[in-house]
Formats: sequence, C-alpha cells, structure tokens
Amino acid sequence: QEAVELEFATIPLYMTSLYSIVDGCNSEIYDLIRSVLIQEMLHMVQAANILIATGGTPIVDNASFVPSFPGRLPGCVHPNLIVYLDKLNLSQVFDVFTTIEAPNITCVGQQFPVLSNHTIAQFYFEIRDCIQTLGDTIFQPESEELQVSWPWPLQENNPVGEVHIVTDVSTATDGINEIIEQGEGTDLLNPGDLDGGQIAHYYRFQEIVCGKKLINISDNEYAYSGANITYDPVGVWPMRQNPGAEGIMPGTNCYTQAAAFHGVFRALLRELQTTFSGNPSNIFKTVELMEALQVHAKRVMRVKYDPDDNDNEDTCGPVWDYDFEVQEVVEETRDNT
Repeated sequence: QEAVELEFATIPLYMTSLYSIVDGCNSEIYDLIRSVLIQEMLHMVQAANILIATGGTPIVDNASFVPSFPGRLPGCVHPNLIVYLDKLNLSQVFDVFTTIEAPNITCVGQQFPVLSNHTIAQFYFEIRDCIQTLGDTIFQPESEELQVSWPWPLQENNPVGEVHIVTDVSTATDGINEIIEQGEGTDLLNPGDLDGGQIAHYYRFQEIVCGKKLINISDNEYAYSGANITYDPVGVWPMRQNPGAEGIMPGTNCYTQAAAFHGVFRALLRELQTTFSGNPSNIFKTVELMEALQVHAKRVMRVKYDPDDNDNEDTCGPVWDYDFEVQEVVEETRDNT
C-alpha cells in the first residue's frame, strides 16, 4: 500500500510542473518530464498488482491516500526531503525531482553517497527481500484475473516499460526490479539505455538541470556534454507555489477552473479504486480521465489567482486537495447560516 502511495505522490509533483509549461515552449523538457510521469503511472499500477497478487486491495479513493503539499514522501523515503508543488524551474527539478529519484551512487563524475538516505530503491529492496523470504505461498492463484495490464500500446523506439502480472516471487521481483531500474538506473555504473532515450529518471532530470544530454564518453564514464537542452523561464506560466483550495474566492474564474480540475481528479480516484477493486478493464476509463485532467490542468494554469491584484501575476494552478469539494460545502453552509 505504501508503494502505491509513494508512486502516486510523485504524479502531482511532476504533472504540475509539466503543465505549467506554455504550449509550444520548452518542448524537450516537456518530453523528458512527461516520459517520467508516464512511467510513474506504470510503477503505481505495478505496485498495485503486487498488492492484489498477495490478496490485498489498494486503497486509493481516500483522504489518507492523497499527499499534502508541502510534505514528506510516503514510506519514509528521503525523510529529510520536503516536497512541494511548483511551476517548472531549475530549482524545483534539482532540489525535489532529482532528490526523489536519486541513486545511492551516481555514475556521472565522482561517485559519492547521496546526502538524503533511504532512497526509493532501498524502499523497494526491503519489499523485495520480504517477498523473497516469505516465498510463493503468499500469492493468491485467483488474483491473476484481478490485476491490471498496461492500457497504452508499447512504443518500439521509446518503450515505457512493462506492467508484470504477478503470480509468484519471480514475477514480483521482475516488477520491482523494473521500477528500480527506471528510477535509478540498471546498476551503479549504468544510467540506462542511452541509445533508446530511456535513461533512468534521475539522469533525465539531471539533463534538465545541466542543460545537456547525457552521453557515454568512454567505458563506464558518462558526462552531461551532449546536445543542448534549453530552459526558457518565459515559456512557463507563473503559477503560485503549492496551489490549494484555501484562499480561492468563490465566483472567480480561478475558483471555477480549480473546481473543474478537482472534479476530474476526484473522478479519477474513484475510477482507480474501481479498477484496483476487481475490475481491471476499468483502467481505460482512468485513461480517459487522465486525458481530461491534462486539459483542465492547462486551463487552470492560465487563470490569474487574484484578478484584482495588478501587482501579482500568479496564476491559479491545479488543486490536488482531496477535500476541496467538502470545503465548498462547508463554506456554503456557513454563508447560509
């Protein structure tokens, strides 16, 4: 369950920065972040399949499942790291994104231990070790038909990965290993597949920070000295940091667009819950809602937070609060009283 929560917690972080990019701008960075975002969705489904295979049901449509921002990651991953929602900027990518995906040792330049302890890989190592210790008897034979397959077709030249149907220790280990490899790299000296463009998440984010593609310069030696990756801050909407429901004035365009985004977000949680509760074919409804969420995220990025404040250009931004709808009801009740 914590693995499902951990993978989901990265989605608002990456998606918020992704859709703060103005259409047609920062296209290389857009593609890099989007490629990571899609794989985080895959990882969430993989973690859910492992839980389902052992007889559990992922809890998704619940206030305790949705992360708060600013806040810490689930699973005690990087316990000293405070993650927050922000528009695309190099500080956000370096301070938050690369730390989330950081390996214990980087294969670029001098090898050194990451300052933040308990990486995502270490979190999954513990799960993998536990599964291998408990053995095949923890897996439920009837669970296979309840598990979710990846709904998007795999792309031959730019594979996103594979969701494994879990039936035993071996298939669970395969799924966990894929999560680790896509996040940190295939091993301590290999960032991933440079030719196919699918290097590990950590190195993709570092490419954005360094402004250069990662290339292999000799055996087991890599450097950010390839083609330029340009970051243009002008091509980013000036979204307020950690957009939430608090402070949004009813009747404003910000309120209308934020509520529209949030309505789709809550519908997505409900459909994910249905999908993980024994209805795997329902995943296609969640895909439709993810596409709708993208549309509403882009809309709410463009709307001014306070239309009456000419000195503040902050835009509204998407609201990921679970209880936004409840807050609306409370506010209306207070007004009527």
